[in-house]
Amino acid sequence: GVSLSLLLACGVAGLFLLVRDTEKTGWAGRQHEATQRVVHAVSDFLQQQQGMLRIINLFGHDELARGQEAIALLQREHPILKEIVQLDQEGAILAHFSSDRGLLANLFTIPQSTWFLSARSGNNYIGDLQLSNGEEPYLVFSVPADQNGVLACRLRVEQLGRIVDGPRLGKGGTAYLVNRDGQLITHSHPQTLPPAPDPQRLAGLLPLYRGAGIGWQGRYRNLAGQEVTGTMAAVPGTPWIAVTELPLDEATA
Repeated sequence: GVSLSLLLACGVAGLFLLVRDTEKTGWAGRQHEATQRVVHAVSDFLQQQQGMLRIINLFGHDELARGQEAIALLQREHPILKEIVQLDQEGAILAHFSSDRGLLANLFTIPQSTWFLSARSGNNYIGDLQLSNGEEPYLVFSVPADQNGVLACRLRVEQLGRIVDGPRLGKGGTAYLVNRDGQLITHSHPQTLPPAPDPQRLAGLLPLYRGAGIGWQGRYRNLAGQEVTGTMAAVPGTPWIAVTELPLDEATA
């Protein structure tokens, strides 16, 4: 009877471990897939915006300067677009359009702007999150234009939030984009975050963000102080890391 009880207990324990490992592997696979979906969706979005700039470049600055109706139509088709500016290689403004007061067409800041210098050197530029005077978040993109010039645009961030919120991961799962310095770009559930991240907690996460590479997975306390299992992967061509997180108690329930 004792031997039978021990055998039964070992069998139950073995079954429990098997189920736990199977669930753990299953959640890890689902998280990895969700993170890769975020990476691919963000990459596709960025390519679309850069493609839009290349199409605008085909207009030529004369058409861009005169064709306000065409630019207005483009903005209606791409509501994320806030501002477009085309510059020559010296930073002189050839054409400019903005739906508000504009931020890019500042002759004093253009020559020192990273987005201008990078695109003038022949490289596409994708900037980190910035805030306007009205505290509205935005991103700056720029691409090389004709005759060593530069074409740049200012974009709203909201659409990135919808892209990140796409993959569903359990009941408490979240996804977000962050740069390697820990600056949050967009989050699927920003209401769950503290008003300001705890410096010590953020310092502990920075090595994970910076070492994410093509993929990383593990357990840690997130920006909200919650113990989670997280998966991270770099978004190619950007300074951003895609992160998906699942509360540890849900993953191990």
